[in-house]
Amino acid sequence: MLSGGAEGFRVAADMCYLLKPNYTVQNAPLVCATAEFLGMEEVEESAKKFMHTNIFSHWRFCINFLQQFTRTGCPVDEYVESRCQKVLVAACVKSFTETKHLSAPAAYISGPLTSTSNPIKPSSSPCQTLTELLVQVCSLPDAYAAEIINTLVESDENLIVRCRPGRSVRSWLDNVMEEECRSDRARSWVLLCLSRMLLKGAPTDRPCLELSSQYWCSLLEHADHLVALHDGDDVKVRTRVSSFPTFI
Repeated sequence: MLSGGAEGFRVAADMCYLLKPNYTVQNAPLVCATAEFLGMEEVEESAKKFMHTNIFSHWRFCINFLQQFTRTGCPVDEYVESRCQKVLVAACVKSFTETKHLSAPAAYISGPLTSTSNPIKPSSSPCQTLTELLVQVCSLPDAYAAEIINTLVESDENLIVRCRPGRSVRSWLDNVMEEECRSDRARSWVLLCLSRMLLKGAPTDRPCLELSSQYWCSLLEHADHLVALHDGDDVKVRTRVSSFPTFI
């Protein structure tokens, strides 16, 4: 079978007849796969340029793309997925770095992205951006969420969340878990991501002594709640949350 299928070949063939290619976010990877298979270097570069502008240029574009991407079994799958994941990891690092204070907004619920033509929202506070980005990443299919979170935690950046004394951290996490996340699968990824980040930033000798009590206790409470909800139900969610550190 021809890499990229009939749709990829149709658009690639248009360029052979000097016709302007009708690229879309959905068919650009198919065209790239076809061009790579047939050795059409100019077409391949053209498709990649389109993807750099319309997919890899913003983390929200990458989220939208990965939510609906279907693998073709071609090498281009790894290319587009790895590019999207790099953009999302970089955005996460930047967002965590810029967020100095965590607190639940008075009236802010990000919700799922609904616009595919222009999903970039107006500017918001660093904490709002962090909240939306974290939830959207953790709402991706498991394979993508796991890879992005692993890369994020293993990066050289100091990714420990900026915690402040008091109840702001607890209210922020409550808002993320109860209002922002739309599924228990996403909630389990959020808990696993934040706990691993927090532990990595703590000293190896009795780390619990330097962890924010409000933050850590809230993580544990939400983990216990998810485990109780899925006792004997969703095996993936239960297994993921059951691996949550409970040494305190």
